[in-house]
Amino acid sequence: MKCATIITDLLDPDLGSEFQIALKSIISLVENEFKYIEIWTLERGGNRKSISLWLKKTKLTNRVKVNFVPMKFSRIDGSHATRLHFLIDLYRLYFIGYFSSNSNSLLWKSGQVNFTFYLPFLFSRRSIILGPISGFEYPPLSSIARFGPLSLLIKYSFYSVLIFFMRAVFNFILNVRSNKTSILFATQIDKKAFSHVLNRKKNIFGGLCSEINLSDIIEQVSVSRGNTRESNQKGIRILWSGAMIHRKNPIAAVKAFQTLLKMDSKVEVSMVGQGPLVAPLKRLILPNNSNRLKLKSNLSREDFLTSLGSYDVVLVTSWREANSSFIFEALASGCLVVSSEVSGMRHVIGDIGETVPFEVLHNPDKMAKMLLRVGNNLDRDLISQYINTLYIKEKLIVKNMLGGL
Repeated sequence: MKCATIITDLLDPDLGSEFQIALKSIISLVENEFKYIEIWTLERGGNRKSISLWLKKTKLTNRVKVNFVPMKFSRIDGSHATRLHFLIDLYRLYFIGYFSSNSNSLLWKSGQVNFTFYLPFLFSRRSIILGPISGFEYPPLSSIARFGPLSLLIKYSFYSVLIFFMRAVFNFILNVRSNKTSILFATQIDKKAFSHVLNRKKNIFGGLCSEINLSDIIEQVSVSRGNTRESNQKGIRILWSGAMIHRKNPIAAVKAFQTLLKMDSKVEVSMVGQGPLVAPLKRLILPNNSNRLKLKSNLSREDFLTSLGSYDVVLVTSWREANSSFIFEALASGCLVVSSEVSGMRHVIGDIGETVPFEVLHNPDKMAKMLLRVGNNLDRDLISQYINTLYIKEKLIVKNMLGGL
C-alpha cells in the first residue's frame, strides 16, 4: 500500500492562500493512487474544525489521518512573541511528525518555503519531496537604493549575504545526498540557482510548480467570473493586494494610481490589505480620488476570491515576492497581472502579463499609461487558456515525480 506523510505548519482551508499549499499536496497524492496519507500540522485557531470539514467535503476522511501538534511557545491568540518562539514550535512539529510517521516511502514537506526548514529532512534516508520552495534569488539592492527606504536597503543587504550562504549549504547537501529527492521550485530563478546539481545527479529531480491547487482555484472563481463581468463594462477596474508594508511597495502603487485616475475618469482602483503603512497611504490619497481609490481590509478568503472576478488588472509592486499564490488566483479569475521584475515573475505570468523594471514602476506617468494600455487590451480567453495549460503541465510534473516512488 502506497503511503505518504505530509508535514506542514500551514494548514487551514478557511485562511489565506499560503494555507492552501498542503491541500494541493493532499489532492496530488490522492490523484496518484496513494491509499493512505498521514498529516502532521500545528494546531492553531480553528484549523482542527476547518480541516475536518474539508476532508468530509472532499470525501477523504477514510484516507487521510491528521495529527495536531499543539504550540507550546505561542500567545493565547496563536501568534508568537518572536521569530525564535515560532522556530521552536516549528522544529517540534517537524521532529515529532518525522519520528512518529509510519510512512517509509515518502515524506512530502509542504508549508514554509525557506530552505532552512528543510535541512533536517535532507539527512533522512527516506525518499523525499520538498516543495514548492523559493527565496534563493537576490534582492534588487541597486533599485532599492534608488527608490526604496533606507531601512529596507539595510535589511536586504544583510539578507543577500544570508542567501549566498543558503545557496552554498543547499548545494552542498544536494551534492552529498544519495537517496531519491524531488524538489519543486516555485520560481524559475530558484531552479536555475541549482541547475548544475540537478543536471548532474540522477537521484535528484527538480520541477516547477505553483503553491496552490490550481484546479480548486479555477473551480472557485468560475462562478464569480460569470456574475461580476457586467459591472466592468463602464471602465477599467484595478486591484492591488497585500500587506501594507515597505516590502510590498504600496506607496509606488498609490502614486501610479493617483496619476491614472487623472488620465481616465472611468478607472476604479481597490487596495486590499492591512499593515503599518495604511495611515500614510490614506494621507497620500487626494480627496477628489477617495471615491475611486479605495482601501479595504478584513475580507474573508471567500469574499476575496469572489471579488477577484470583478477586476480587470492586478498590480504587484513588491521588492521581493515568493511567487504569491495570489498571482495564480488572479490569473484564474481572468485578471491580467502587471508585476515588478522580481522572483521569476515572467515565468509565472508568461507572455500574457507584463513585468516592469523598478525605474518604470516608480515613474507614475509611465505606469499609469501602461495600466491603461493593458486594461484596454485585455483578452480573458487568452488568460483562461494560459492558466488551464499551466494546470495541465503541473499535473504532469507531479505525476512523473510521484510515479517512481
